[in-house]
Amino acid sequence: MNRRDFLKTALLSGLYFGTGINLKNLNFNQANAFPVNDKRVLVNLLLPGGPDLRYLFVPEFDSDPRSYGFNYWEGKSRAHKIESTIPAWENRWNEYLHVKEGNLVFGINPNADWLYEQYLKGNVAIINNVKFSESRNHPYSQMVVQTGDYNTDPNNPNRDGWGGRLAKSINGNVVSLTQNANLFCNAPASDGSKGFDDSIVVQAGNMRNMSLYTPPELRKNPSASNDRASIARALQTYYQAKRQEMRKDSIYYRFVEHERKIREFGEIINQRLKNIPIPEEFNYLLSKDSPLHTKNIALQTRNLYDAFACSDLINMRVASMSFGHWDSHRNQKEMLDANLSDLFGKGKAFDTLFKVLKRDMPDAYKNMVIVIYGEFGRQLRSNGDYGTDHGRGSSIIVIGENVNGGIYGEMFPEEEIPKYRLENQDIKGLTSLDKVFGELCDWVESGIGDIVFPNRSYSEKEKGLDLSKLMKG
Repeated sequence: MNRRDFLKTALLSGLYFGTGINLKNLNFNQANAFPVNDKRVLVNLLLPGGPDLRYLFVPEFDSDPRSYGFNYWEGKSRAHKIESTIPAWENRWNEYLHVKEGNLVFGINPNADWLYEQYLKGNVAIINNVKFSESRNHPYSQMVVQTGDYNTDPNNPNRDGWGGRLAKSINGNVVSLTQNANLFCNAPASDGSKGFDDSIVVQAGNMRNMSLYTPPELRKNPSASNDRASIARALQTYYQAKRQEMRKDSIYYRFVEHERKIREFGEIINQRLKNIPIPEEFNYLLSKDSPLHTKNIALQTRNLYDAFACSDLINMRVASMSFGHWDSHRNQKEMLDANLSDLFGKGKAFDTLFKVLKRDMPDAYKNMVIVIYGEFGRQLRSNGDYGTDHGRGSSIIVIGENVNGGIYGEMFPEEEIPKYRLENQDIKGLTSLDKVFGELCDWVESGIGDIVFPNRSYSEKEKGLDLSKLMKG
């Protein structure tokens, strides 16, 4: 590896975690595999593009033209790519997996059969009529949901996110399981400025490749003498010498110190995971025979598994995931069926994650909760291109054994019935984001929700909605 390649690698490795990360905040005890995961961890999954969750969860078909179940299927038929006839609507309804919740009957998309099973077990909460961004602009609306602030400044993308605020408030770290950390991960700047603190972010786009490059021959033999080994050894020696001779107030000291941090951090992670084979279930999802349409979500779930296996080293309290391509203006059925299958199908991403965690790290499985949402919803009536356009209100899904599963907020409000006959109509947002996110923060650590969302006591909530029982314990 030549000097130019090393510099490029080192600079890119600055994305593995915040450039100001303090190694003192990390536990470098070389414990055996599978540490005790006794701390609660919130996993945040953003679905960029704005998912149509009224396609995932549908009302029971009803032949009465005045009913919700009639108007939904008439207004949404193009999004389901079916004829606008009563027999076609009823047949499509019968393809869904039916759920009875009190007097409510609804369906879960058949491609989400794992999610259906989890719902029946009481591990899934669906919070409806959540108020998302008033804007239908993707980048700005993603800023809103990741900061938890409806008034976030569109000209200041370099600010804190609610995941970073949560982690910093409880002296933990955020582990970003994507290739680039989302705004959600940023903590507030310690100096009170409008910037952010990334020192609590562990960038884990691939937990199995966290360290700086070292030639295989040098790993096997520290005295290896071929060109690659000699160059790599010389570079390590060079930066070690520069650290010793350079003034700590030099603008270049941060660079050479960062090289040390990356090298030490990566080696410790590698040593831990060397003793933990990748579960075969993940190898299959990432193989050429994978049943997934998009393998990236498999890599992220595998990263989460590895992060739990290293949780004592990285102090993970919050994890960040992202799974895109939900902007379903056209051919929604094909797009959403594939996405829902990858996420929620049996034998797919989350089914695999839950199975291997429950088997290998049951304490991590029990102490994990996943929250899933997009930046906004979709309009109620489908468009002429077999899709749906940008809306505002939508739902939030929360999954885990610590969830009091069920329906929160009215799932199919009667006031929406006439909207299915009109264009450009949205789900009305009645409950603010911070009401939901704040409850999750309180579950991670009691009383922390008001610190992460200091104004949540004044925010909106749907009439009759009680989120205090959303989480167990």
